Amino acid sequence: FGEVDKSLKLVQQTMGSTDEQAKVLEGAIKKAAANSVYGMQDAADAALNYARQGFSATQAADMIAPAMNLAAGTATDLATVTGGVGNAMKIFADQGLEAESAANMLAKAQAQANTTVTDLFEAMSTAGPMLESVGWSFKDLAVVTDVFGDAGISGSEGATALKTGLARLASPAADGAAAMKKLNLQFFDSTGKMDDLQTMQKKLHESFAGLSDQERMSAAAAIFGQNLMGKWLTLINAAPETFAQYSKGLEDSGGAAKAMADALLSGPGGAVEKLKSSFDVLQYTIGGTVATAFMPFIE
Repeated sequence: FGEVDKSLKLVQQTMGSTDEQAKVLEGAIKKAAANSVYGMQDAADAALNYARQGFSATQAADMIAPAMNLAAGTATDLATVTGGVGNAMKIFADQGLEAESAANMLAKAQAQANTTVTDLFEAMSTAGPMLESVGWSFKDLAVVTDVFGDAGISGSEGATALKTGLARLASPAADGAAAMKKLNLQFFDSTGKMDDLQTMQKKLHESFAGLSDQERMSAAAAIFGQNLMGKWLTLINAAPETFAQYSKGLEDSGGAAKAMADALLSGPGGAVEKLKSSFDVLQYTIGGTVATAFMPFIE
């Protein structure tokens, strides 16, 4: 109890929470820990990560359980997950992204394609701010990372190519502009708003479909540059149906993170882990009661 209490006191001080807000967060932590493979100290450390990212006690209370479910269900380090989910909430805050939705999409994205949660976080750190600025969503980023992953391209490499390629589409070099004009490619409307992901990919796919191998490589090199052409051809060559399928999978991902975490706890080994976590919460609760009574003597 003493160790966890110290962590939670630091969380409260970092967040600037009232005692009432801190109590709500403590309750969320106890509930999340009692239904997880993680104990009270793990949950308190997760809350401290959120505090250091600038989230309030109310926000952190809603983010603890989704992060613990995602970390457990995907065998990803909890600190990595809390950092990544927090970053996602910050980057896509204007789009109303919620922690539970982010965790579910991350769980589904790493399950439906050849990618990992870590790849998805790296992609978000690299390209997330730019994608958000042009109106693309967290889901769009996950879809692109899935397509890149199926081609053996890591999250950070794919995101770097994506970010640089989008900048080239907005301000193409002379040979790139000529290639786009020849292919009748236009990705911005009259107000300067960029196409959404699936519209852009479909235009590229259809425009490149009738070209010879040499013409395809030449056009891709002119538009995206020789260093990025290979990765962009991966996106261009993919069937639009693949993008639609992955996007639909993420739209239907509700409950994915919790389902994976529950599967982990469904067998005898998981039952033992859950019992240990529940006992950990019990010890903390009893410790709090005892500490309150003995504080005057301790002081």
